[in-house]
Amino acid sequence: GIWEWFDPLTLVRAMPLVLEKEPRARLLFMGTRHPNPVVPPSAMAQQARDLSAALGLLDNTVFFQDWVDYEQRASYLVAADVGVSIHAEHIETRFSFRTRLLDYIWAGLPMVISGGDSLSEMVAARGLGRVLAPDADEHELAAALLDVLATPRAEFATRFAAVQPDFAWDKVAAPLLRFVADPQLAPDRGQYPSDAERATADATAHLAEVIKNKDAFTAQVIAEKDKVIAGLEAGIAESRAYTEQVIAEKDAYLEQVIRDKDAFTAQAVRDTSDRYEAIITDLREQLTAQEQAIASLREEVAWRAGVQEQLQAELDRLNSSPLVRLGSRLKGKPRDPKAVVDKRTLAAHAASVELGTPPPNLTAPYVSVVIVNYNGLRFLPACLASLAPGILDYPPDAYEVVLVDNASSDASIEYTRAHFPWVRIIANPANLAFAEGNNVAMQAAKGEFVALLNNDTRVDHGWLRALVDAAVRHPRGGALTSKLLFFYRRLPLVIEATTFNPQQLGISSDDRDLGVIVTRIAPDTARGAAPALSEVEYGPGFYGSEGEGESIYRWTAGHATAFVPFTTADQPLPLLLGINSTRPEAAGPLRLRVCVSGETLLDVTNPPSGDIPIEIPAHLLAAAPPTIQNAGTLLLAEGSGRDRGAVVVGTSQTYEADAGQYDTEEQVFGFCGAGVLLRTAALREVGYFDSSFFMYYEDMDLAWRMRLAGWEVWYVPAAVVHHIHAGSSKEWSPFFIYHTTRNHLYMLLKLAPPRLAWREWRRFAAHTVGVQTRSLSRATPPQAREMARIQGRALLATIRHLPALLVARRRIKRQAKLADKEVTKWMVKG
Repeated sequence: GIWEWFDPLTLVRAMPLVLEKEPRARLLFMGTRHPNPVVPPSAMAQQARDLSAALGLLDNTVFFQDWVDYEQRASYLVAADVGVSIHAEHIETRFSFRTRLLDYIWAGLPMVISGGDSLSEMVAARGLGRVLAPDADEHELAAALLDVLATPRAEFATRFAAVQPDFAWDKVAAPLLRFVADPQLAPDRGQYPSDAERATADATAHLAEVIKNKDAFTAQVIAEKDKVIAGLEAGIAESRAYTEQVIAEKDAYLEQVIRDKDAFTAQAVRDTSDRYEAIITDLREQLTAQEQAIASLREEVAWRAGVQEQLQAELDRLNSSPLVRLGSRLKGKPRDPKAVVDKRTLAAHAASVELGTPPPNLTAPYVSVVIVNYNGLRFLPACLASLAPGILDYPPDAYEVVLVDNASSDASIEYTRAHFPWVRIIANPANLAFAEGNNVAMQAAKGEFVALLNNDTRVDHGWLRALVDAAVRHPRGGALTSKLLFFYRRLPLVIEATTFNPQQLGISSDDRDLGVIVTRIAPDTARGAAPALSEVEYGPGFYGSEGEGESIYRWTAGHATAFVPFTTADQPLPLLLGINSTRPEAAGPLRLRVCVSGETLLDVTNPPSGDIPIEIPAHLLAAAPPTIQNAGTLLLAEGSGRDRGAVVVGTSQTYEADAGQYDTEEQVFGFCGAGVLLRTAALREVGYFDSSFFMYYEDMDLAWRMRLAGWEVWYVPAAVVHHIHAGSSKEWSPFFIYHTTRNHLYMLLKLAPPRLAWREWRRFAAHTVGVQTRSLSRATPPQAREMARIQGRALLATIRHLPALLVARRRIKRQAKLADKEVTKWMVKG
């Protein structure tokens, strides 16, 4: 508690010193406001609050209760580790009986207190804690607190057991009870000296004492003055030397920064200019070649009527090539920008957004849970239901759920208003995507934290409490990321097929070992299978997709694994395996075998093309563990990001089963924006998502900026989120590949060390020019041609955006609190 004669300020100043040795330490004041409303607020209590806020301790290390009833205080005392009662020299403390010390004795609570009364003498004599002088500073207080915390509680228990009988209630109250039962009149005042006589005697004695001590006191003051002067002179000399050292180091550092900056900028400008000129020259040459190719194709269309449709499709693809578009721009034909909303309209909209204000007397930090949605109606019921008050383990008045709708056309807003009226809705005027959609809400948040979720997620009961508790444990945690599991459990379906090599058979130039064409793997709803919202993942052993639209297919390499999601394990899962068994006669017979967990589900030779029904037994489904989708994000050596829990085999990526290997709370480099708690103080310092990213890599970019600013990213395994993953956006689609490729370059040019940024930029530019050249060949597969087109778009976008990226880089590096090497030490090999 806090009264005016107590000293909470020294205690608050001691807490940072305690946290250095014991980061779990927390300080609770149980009474900072008298329960009688007539009693004015305590000025000392307000000073303590202000000091806690200034030191960054308020509501994360130091907590204030207005008033705790005495019955409830017993629970706090029993659960506490140290009781504190400190004060300056004061008449209240010298002549009062400190009942709070009696509470500590009854609770067996070791204490750290100021001396000056009989109780403190008893505490010191009996070893019930540590007793300090009333003028002790924060260093002495912190040392005493740490000393008590380090002493085994059992030692104190033995000492308290010997003392407590002397302070039983019947003994403590006995003198008062005797007086109440038999009041006695005070003796006649007449036998005492009068007030005037007593005052005269006191004044005379006091004057004599003053005269007696004057000389000694004067000598002491002079000695103290000389000591202070000497200390000041030493401090001035030390400060002068330190200042000169700092100035010298600053000048040297600035000179080095200027040299590095000038060298890097000049080299970047020269190399970029040279590279750009080379690219333009190559593009002009390639444009001429493409125009010739187009003319040739037109001639072929005229006399090859049998392949008219195929050649027209080829012509359309060539006309949409980035080389042709760039050629048009070089000839003075500007490309129309694809703007969804102008900046002025967006700024006005963002300024109009209002989120909830934290109510007073909260029992937990206030959190705004933000979900960006674009035509995700099919996901919202599961997502929002898991966040409902009473379902989520968090005080309902301490959080709000905000749906940020990016101009959906699927009635998402109407459905949410009808079925989840407690959800706050922000209706954006256009599709602002993930980055800017979240920014609109985060900039308006008024609480201590903002939690971000994808709309294709469902959270566990204790998700939010686990994140907030971790944030309290780690006050420098700018981001606290969840354990993301795939929404559906998945079973590995192994497809084995005899292989052939077209090049070795002299059939074509294709040098791949080919097994069987897989057209689809899907739940057989006709036999009772429930349709899954998540698609099958084609993993190791599958080549990239070929064909277009409904005709997409994949070759196996002979032994391939697909991961099949399922919704229930209480009954078998019927599937349809679509294949095209056509192969050259020279390739020999096709033997096809399908297995799950070592059990063979299908073993046939020369099956016909079409859908083959197979069935996965229920006992195999029940044994399938959950799958990790993200346990934090890794920073790879080339500056890209990867889900912790992802496994890359060749060109395929799959994910680990959850076997408890990621159940440790620990720091990670980055977070996944599909389920993360962000501290608003960190966001306001480093900024929000980079809206130029639109989608993908914006979370990695923000994590990197937080790291440079000295904030931490923590992985919290107790905060579990189930994520459909790519439910709202298609993974490995052209849209996905373009934005991940471009945004990776954006991030490196903004944040990476100069050598890494320049190396990766140069490598990508050279590779892109090469694939553009190779894509002119008619033998280039359509998929490779599409990839070349995407890479060309990403390269051109980065060139256009380069000046803005370099400006942002200069600002971020100037404000950084950590050197690049402190961030890049998180890099791991891919």
